[in-house]
Amino acid sequence: MPQKRIFIAIHYHPTPDFLSWFSDLKRMTGHESVKWTDEHNFHVTLKFIGDTPDPLIPPLIVELQRIAQNFSPFELTPKGMGYFGPAHSPRVFWTALDDPSQTLASLAQAVDEVCQKQLKTERESQPFTAHLTLGRPKKLSPHFLAKDWVMKFENVTFQSIKVNEFLLIWSTLTPAGPIYKTIRNFPLGRI
Repeated sequence: MPQKRIFIAIHYHPTPDFLSWFSDLKRMTGHESVKWTDEHNFHVTLKFIGDTPDPLIPPLIVELQRIAQNFSPFELTPKGMGYFGPAHSPRVFWTALDDPSQTLASLAQAVDEVCQKQLKTERESQPFTAHLTLGRPKKLSPHFLAKDWVMKFENVTFQSIKVNEFLLIWSTLTPAGPIYKTIRNFPLGRI
């Protein structure tokens, strides 16, 4: 049965101030030590689903449309920098997303519940952490400590963005990096 590797996300269109900072960040660390996110692929993952049989996707779309109607557009502000994993060997570098209305966390929870119901996915075991993945370290110096490095950027704040929709995305993995194709977009607050 045909299937697609899918996830649900909010696309992040980088603002000029964010792109300038991200470019400087890449120069500081070098391209060989971190696999940086392509600037066209920035997104906030609401729920990674993985390989899903094609016939299960249309009923999921119906439920996601229902969710979208119950949420109004909201703003997010990228700020600071952090990492997942131990300080001496982090798995991911990220920037946090400030969401004063807590809409993003509520939206992620609603999406998670629909995926549990429609696709029998597991409930997310970790609390939702609103972030944009900046890159994944490949080879860092043995003396590198992520906490020292990210402290340099803990107070950086970028222009806010307005979130008007979320997306159901089909991800194809390639040696050059993932290729994302939008299956369906879900405008917030309207059909």
